[in-house]
Amino acid sequence: MRFLKEQVPLKNNFKLIGSMLLILFLFFVHNLGFAKEDFSSIEGTYRCWKYNVGGAGKRCASPPLKIYADGTYQMSVEKGTVKMLKEKGKVKIVLSESKIRGPGTLLEGNQILFEYTYNGWEHSVTYLKQQE
Repeated sequence: MRFLKEQVPLKNNFKLIGSMLLILFLFFVHNLGFAKEDFSSIEGTYRCWKYNVGGAGKRCASPPLKIYADGTYQMSVEKGTVKMLKEKGKVKIVLSESKIRGPGTLLEGNQILFEYTYNGWEHSVTYLKQQE
């Protein structure tokens, strides 16, 4: 049996493969899953503009949603952080402390639409960004 004199150590192969997998992972996370969290584009005060329950329009009584440049928000006494996720070409807004609403969808850059089910009823609430 003949062996090649110049064999590449197996240890180096593992380092190379590990580095390549890390680069691929970072590429996919950066380009496929998440929008850059630059909150300056959504910073501001949003007022309830449209409210619909089970297909019927209702009076908007929800408190204003305030999003700050540091990625925090406040809605009445509720305070938390904001996450922006890219999903199917749309930017989703997730409020960390919201117990009822799911992710909201950023519309036209100045509206956020929340659609969720509460007590068996389909709700949709659209917030409109106020001019400062």
